Amino acid sequence: MLSGTSGFEEWKSKKIYVISFAFPGNSYVVSGAAQIITHESVVTNNLRVVSVIVLLAPGLEDACNLAKEIPVLAYGGSVEIRELAKPLAID
Repeated sequence: MLSGTSGFEEWKSKKIYVISFAFPGNSYVVSGAAQIITHESVVTNNLRVVSVIVLLAPGLEDACNLAKEIPVLAYGGSVEIRELAKPLAID
């Protein structure tokens, strides 16, 4: 498991780590056909997204293995792995 910032420094040196950030400030959700705006965050199964870590991995299996090192797991947290869409080339 990553040990604090030293683990992220290792990922940086291996060109795995791209960026991470917590979601600061207020959060709003727009819902439904009526487009109702509420002052809250999206919660699924009583879990709330609080930060994002972007990593480079050859595939999803590799990304899942990297995610096993995220320190939040030691505190009962969860990590969701998603593949990011590649940006479109603009001429």
